[in-house]
Amino acid sequence: PRASSELFRFVHFSSLARNTKELKMTYQSPKAIGNTVSPDEAIYASKPNVDGAKICIGGVVRQWDGDSLEVTAPIIDASTGKRCVIGRIATLGETEAVEAVSAAVTAWNQGRGEWPQMTMAGRIQAMQKVQEALKEQREAIVNALMWEICKNTSDAAAEFDRTMGFMDASIKTLKELDAK
Repeated sequence: PRASSELFRFVHFSSLARNTKELKMTYQSPKAIGNTVSPDEAIYASKPNVDGAKICIGGVVRQWDGDSLEVTAPIIDASTGKRCVIGRIATLGETEAVEAVSAAVTAWNQGRGEWPQMTMAGRIQAMQKVQEALKEQREAIVNALMWEICKNTSDAAAEFDRTMGFMDASIKTLKELDAK
């Protein structure tokens, strides 16, 4: 089986290599914003700058001063010739991972922590609070989706709205289960 899967990969990649020129000629990038954007274009002003250089451990959000990665859009900045930078994200290490696990163990407290002991109504209320905070940021989230993965406005808005609908359905189901 191993030899046949390696043969399949070789044949598959060989055929891809032969068709690369053909693929490049037929594939077009999405045109929702455009392949390139210049700082003098109006759309450039809507480019998000998502500061993900933050960490949340033990329920406390704090600024991250360590290493971070740039998040880029597949859209080229005409002034630099490089992908547009639309934010950054923290790159945590072993120390932060151990700190996060330790905080989770403390919060769980062998099933006696605040969340595991919370009533279903309390959990639902907490989730509704998160949902309301997300809804307040709808426009910014939709815009970030448009830039990050080149969705057009209606598709990005529909993705956000589907997520809110899923949360609504989950909350409704939890309420029904809790009433039984």
